[in-house]
Amino acid sequence: MKKSNIGLGITAIESSSDYLFMSISNKSTLIWDKKRSIQISDIYDPDLKLYSDLLLSGGVSDEHLGFYSADFLCANKELILKGNDRSLAKLVGNLLEDDNPVVYQYYFKKNAIDILIEKYGI
Repeated sequence: MKKSNIGLGITAIESSSDYLFMSISNKSTLIWDKKRSIQISDIYDPDLKLYSDLLLSGGVSDEHLGFYSADFLCANKELILKGNDRSLAKLVGNLLEDDNPVVYQYYFKKNAIDILIEKYGI
């Protein structure tokens, strides 16, 4: 990977029945569907207007879990309340800065690579 200028190494890995995800140097994510792959830089959460790495650094999981710290969500409460995610808005309405992190589970569409290829014009 280093010789091909892809990155210094794999910093997190996650799998599902459809995909293998690898965080490359905590800067991008390689997604492979057993036939094709795509490397993307960031994932955008429109409700938080936040770009983040798809995988947790140093983590290994097949449950597709992520988290936001309570202080981060509280700092962005106004933005979240204006967003489209009513469940998240309800959650932050009762959240205090010193509460535990909020864990979430996410799912991937069967045609995720096609969607990303189209989105990034690759």
